[in-house]
Amino acid sequence: MIKAVLFDLDGTLLNTNDLIIKSFTDTFKHYYPNREFTYEEIIDCIGPTLEQTAMKYYPQNISEMVEMYRHHYVLNHDGLIKIYPGIEEMLKALKALGLRLVIVTSKKRDMTLKAMKHTNILDYFDYII
Repeated sequence: MIKAVLFDLDGTLLNTNDLIIKSFTDTFKHYYPNREFTYEEIIDCIGPTLEQTAMKYYPQNISEMVEMYRHHYVLNHDGLIKIYPGIEEMLKALKALGLRLVIVTSKKRDMTLKAMKHTNILDYFDYII
């Protein structure tokens, strides 16, 4: 018998693509004001860790570039993060079945909570890992 359902957050319950793309675009503009990064170059940054991306594009100060990205991410968060259609109804239905719901994410905890609160899904979840 199924007792719990585990979910990833970004790209599964929440559409963060525009936020991630904008954050990388703004970060790259800061470090490379005279270079236009292609959409493909930006998309290629989704998946690797922020540290891996910074190592590729700004190896002279990886932690600085990561912090710049995070700054832009927080700055644009509320305006660009969206819940996918039908997610809240699905979560309600799963809770009505008595299932425990769990988020499993590599996202930093503070931003996980911010995203879940902003999209009104935090109360559906029993655990965040």
